Amino acid sequence: INWVNQPESKVHVIKDSISMFFGVLTIAMRIWFYNSFILPFRIPATATSEQRRHIRLRSVFNVIAVLLVIAMPAMSFQFAITGDEHWHYDYGNSVYNYFFHGDTSAQTATSGIQYYGGIFDFITAFCYNIFHIWSHYTTMHFINALVGAIGIIYAGKLARLMGGLNAGILTMIFLVLSPSWFGHNFANPKDIPFSVGYTAGIYFILLYLKALPHPTAKHVFGLVCSIGWAMGVRIDRK
Repeated sequence: INWVNQPESKVHVIKDSISMFFGVLTIAMRIWFYNSFILPFRIPATATSEQRRHIRLRSVFNVIAVLLVIAMPAMSFQFAITGDEHWHYDYGNSVYNYFFHGDTSAQTATSGIQYYGGIFDFITAFCYNIFHIWSHYTTMHFINALVGAIGIIYAGKLARLMGGLNAGILTMIFLVLSPSWFGHNFANPKDIPFSVGYTAGIYFILLYLKALPHPTAKHVFGLVCSIGWAMGVRIDRK
């Protein structure tokens, strides 16, 4: 099918495509909200005990995920600067200056960090330099916490894929209750972002393999993004 704008047509390919995309996204979010927060209290009387259990556990999983995405960034403002963050502070600004000001100092750094991917450091520097909402380090902590929350959720999704909803819920809870792991989510701009890509990559690899020989665009897109993110954060410099 070839989409072509026709003169005097009421259909516009780009505008209508964008409108359709956001329309579908809105419907998907409404269904997700209903299944997570309303359906558990309105389970049909005809539902089997297994269906009731699945609905409730799915709701618990989704509620924990939402709480993580809200609570962890909010907690990030209480964290101080760690020993390695100054390297990422400098590297992020160098990468930002490379793209926006033509500065090539990111390629000639002597700390060794230039051999790593700079996608996370660039994102934090970009958000700071463009929006100036908080200090640079506070911005780093906020984004670090948000990415960390996504990583815990994907760990839960991976466990859910392999062992069911109970496994997914317990995985997220245990990661939150692990002091060392949970603490690193707020001020570790290398290991935490990499672990997110690594975990999500395994998740999408399994989805892709299960869907063969007909993987969907969602599987391919998720696989490409997760592997690309992991390599963009910490590809082996050796």
